[in-house]
Amino acid sequence: MINDYFTKQERKAGPDFSLATINIVFLLLLFFVISGSIVDRSAIIVDPVETQQLDITKLPQPLLILTQDAPMTYNGEPISSENLVQKSSSLRKLYILVSKTYPATEAIKIIDMISQQGTQTILVTYRKNN
Repeated sequence: MINDYFTKQERKAGPDFSLATINIVFLLLLFFVISGSIVDRSAIIVDPVETQQLDITKLPQPLLILTQDAPMTYNGEPISSENLVQKSSSLRKLYILVSKTYPATEAIKIIDMISQQGTQTILVTYRKNN
């Protein structure tokens, strides 16, 4: 009789975790279906800013303008990189307007050069009213 008791316990299997595993997988699947979304990547397009003959006096000052077809200007006056570094060392803030044709790598270099002088750089954007 004691032998029967031990043999029944030995035959008894441990807890079945398959149902718990299925529940966890199902909950994860529901989470990803609800939190994720299928988006057409071509629908997410950023249009570059368009500017035409801006009145510089209406923009924040001091202003650095970077365009591909003209020299760099500081408050409407042409300025070299060396002079810009000297000027920026005495400024707390410098507003920067970059044209859409200006190379991004060059703009980043100039912004980094100004930031190393301790000057805060702020990009100026323009919204076209429809």
